[in-house]
Amino acid sequence: MSPLDTTPAADRDPVTIADTIAQSTEREQETDEPNLVLELSTMPYGLLKALESLHEKQAQVMTIYETADLTPFYSYAVVCTGLSAVQRDVLAKTVRADLHQIPLNMLSLEGTGESGWVLMDYRDFIIHVQSPEARTFYKLDRLWDDLPSCTPDEAEVLAAIAAVEE
Repeated sequence: MSPLDTTPAADRDPVTIADTIAQSTEREQETDEPNLVLELSTMPYGLLKALESLHEKQAQVMTIYETADLTPFYSYAVVCTGLSAVQRDVLAKTVRADLHQIPLNMLSLEGTGESGWVLMDYRDFIIHVQSPEARTFYKLDRLWDDLPSCTPDEAEVLAAIAAVEE
């Protein structure tokens, strides 16, 4: 099945979705060289708030890459998985609403939950919300696997936000 199919991910077999996520995670862990660890304390406040929003709405397999040495257009890229079209749309809507309160406005939004890939551009960072199938097919994690990265849990993100807000 192509990642560009219009069949919503929620209508697919949950076991297949879980297997796809497990395979994605295994591939990420198979790298020969250890990645440089990216520290949350170096990230902009807006990115930390976006990570908080993604965790709140249960984004899966979230990885942040420092891309400043790779491209002049943005310094960080977030790749995460939304299990259904509805969840991908909710993730994008929540991030947009939460960052608008800072205020930090999105430069552009590409894709929809139904398309399997939503891309949000906030100038200093971009966020990719992909279906499990699109993430496996496009392999952004493999593209950036030699860059400094981290996969923070919600507690780490909240601690980093609290440190900035003090």
